[in-house]
Amino acid sequence: MEKEILYQLAVPVFSELLKDENFEKQVLLGFEQKLKATVGEFSLNLEETLKKLVIFLKGIKEQNNLKALQEIISIHIQRNANIFIFLNELDLFSEAIIEFVFSNYSREKVNKILPAVFYLKRLIEELIYEPAEKEPKEIINAELLTNSQEVIQESLKEIYRWLEPQFVALVVPNSLGVFKVIAGVGEKIEEFARLPLRKTPYSFAGRLPIPTCYREEKIRILPFKDPGILGPFVEIWNKCGIESAVLYPVIFSSYKIGVLVITFPTSLKFPEDFYYRAAKFAENLAKKIIAAYKKNQETEFYCLLKSAQEKSLKVVVSLLEKKDHYTAYHSQLVTRYAVYLGEKLGIDSEGIDYLRTGGIFHDIGKVGIRDMILLKPGSLTGEEWLVMRLHPEYGYQVVKEMDVAMEVREIVRYHHERYDGKGYPHGLKGEEIPFLARICSVADSLEAITSDRIYRKGRDFSFALEEIRRNSKTQFDPEVVAVLKSGVEKELAEIKEQTLREIGET
Repeated sequence: MEKEILYQLAVPVFSELLKDENFEKQVLLGFEQKLKATVGEFSLNLEETLKKLVIFLKGIKEQNNLKALQEIISIHIQRNANIFIFLNELDLFSEAIIEFVFSNYSREKVNKILPAVFYLKRLIEELIYEPAEKEPKEIINAELLTNSQEVIQESLKEIYRWLEPQFVALVVPNSLGVFKVIAGVGEKIEEFARLPLRKTPYSFAGRLPIPTCYREEKIRILPFKDPGILGPFVEIWNKCGIESAVLYPVIFSSYKIGVLVITFPTSLKFPEDFYYRAAKFAENLAKKIIAAYKKNQETEFYCLLKSAQEKSLKVVVSLLEKKDHYTAYHSQLVTRYAVYLGEKLGIDSEGIDYLRTGGIFHDIGKVGIRDMILLKPGSLTGEEWLVMRLHPEYGYQVVKEMDVAMEVREIVRYHHERYDGKGYPHGLKGEEIPFLARICSVADSLEAITSDRIYRKGRDFSFALEEIRRNSKTQFDPEVVAVLKSGVEKELAEIKEQTLREIGET
């Protein structure tokens, strides 16, 4: 809100300045002189650059809100990114405006105009570098990238082939905050990797280009070897023969990785689309690093997390088993039958794991059902049955909070849906029901029919299979039922006997 108000106050003042007939002539002339004096011969069409910049500045006065201004800036950066970022980095244009204001206006008017100029200049920089509010990022330090160096190196080779710089390198802080070269390609890269990037006087440490790029998450353009900007880094530039460089923050989504360093043995002379395309390379590099990082973590942190989640859920299941003795072996048998069916259907190993986990937790929602209903020895009333039918949804809410795989959540939520759409709790039909949930539905019924209950004796597998086949295409998916061919009764009986023996029920 504060930015919006200040913007609306500053734009009319700045627009008045742009109307001055001497503005374009004097300011742009002063800017051109500053630019030439700073970098000497430059590989840009200065006349065209100035025209584009004036068009952009005049466009500011036509915008009445920050969002519109941000869109203008975004378009301008994509078309003229190298020009625009370079001008803002050197602050030359704002200096030219300030000189113009002091030379042409009274002190009273200067005091009115300069705050608007300073504010708009700062705001434009913020919108360039920070188009959205920053969110806290997970730091990926050097130690965490040990197993990703091959992927990083290949990505840097791609950047090197396109830009043909002196070298490119990815610099990442380690757990102590010391910046290290993780990988690099090109001439002098070995020497650069050996040089200390952080051993500098404390008073200068906060202004060094690589740490600043990393901390502020802003592109840093170093068009020539300036000791005032580089500080102690100038020794590194000298030893490696670097004359110019561009530093890109390597960030992706909620992850903060490091800095992409691109160096050249000559002063800044880049093609028109350099910044835009190089920024895309930095973004793609970040994506590949995070993909490799996540893959490597699956066997370490992710597996530990998954194990902890399953242990927590098993605690809930054990509480349910103590309350309802029937559940103690029901979940184990449903799991074994579901895995058996999955293997018959050719489900891959990942799917089998989902069936194994989903089978154990499929009735976990019963912890939310009152004992007088859950443990009732006789038939349930209509109202009680409606309450009982809520347990798949209760179970889904439990496993969702534990962040288990979506496939497991679907088994828990949909294992009581029917193929004809008459199941519960959502009335899904046919292929609307996730396939693994359809498998678990058959396994659940197979176990229910063949187990003893308080109010009836369990039936044999021949009867259960006949009942399931009879309800193919109505209650059950015919594809799942089809694998229960004649002769499987013995295999299912063996599964039950072994399971009950393992859990001490025989």
